[in-house]
Amino acid sequence: MSSKKIQFSLIDPLLSEAAPKPEPANKNLPDWYKSMDTYIGGKFDGMNATMKKCVPILDSLSTGYVIKTWTDILVKRDGHGNVDVSWSMDYDTKAVEGHTDDQVIGYPVPYGYEDTVLKFINPWRITTPDGYSTMFFQPPHREDLPFKIIPGFVDTDRFPLVINFPFHIRKDFAGVIPYGTPICHVVPFKRDSFTAEYSVDESRGYQQTMLNKHNTSFVNRYKNLWWNRKEYR
Repeated sequence: MSSKKIQFSLIDPLLSEAAPKPEPANKNLPDWYKSMDTYIGGKFDGMNATMKKCVPILDSLSTGYVIKTWTDILVKRDGHGNVDVSWSMDYDTKAVEGHTDDQVIGYPVPYGYEDTVLKFINPWRITTPDGYSTMFFQPPHREDLPFKIIPGFVDTDRFPLVINFPFHIRKDFAGVIPYGTPICHVVPFKRDSFTAEYSVDESRGYQQTMLNKHNTSFVNRYKNLWWNRKEYR
């Protein structure tokens, strides 16, 4: 399979020693996943695999790239519902900015998060090959993170500027978002046009044949029979 190039360009050379390079997501699997047993009870015993053996879950965690914070970010509260954000690096470039409230009137705020929308400032300009766009969204299966990214798609083969990441902060959070925290999942994809078609599949024999084939092993069914490997380096 041929490999396409995604380019991450640091817009300020003064951050070259501070800003972590965006990494393949498969190098940033969450701690809960790495520590989970593969089998219930810790040992294979037939149909006792945990979700760690679920390839779709692993694909969601390992597809694409991860952008991280380039400084410690401190979230403080004044006791009156106001949030104050600062960062450890004494530098002209901001780590976080805000949106005015009237910019997001009517947006459905995630439960348990502040109405106010903040924005992580991303120092990396992202360029993809012609015909490829990029998805930006919350690092998946990371409910431990004290923020929620507002997802978006950008035609990164055409857009020449950096893309920042708007987010809501969790209502119960005050403290430090450490340097190197994953803040955004980045997945390039090829733009194609699709037309939906609808039908009723009455081929029960085919379905049963495929089910029997799928059930020929206890584990790794999807991985061994149907899955295609994705590579991000």
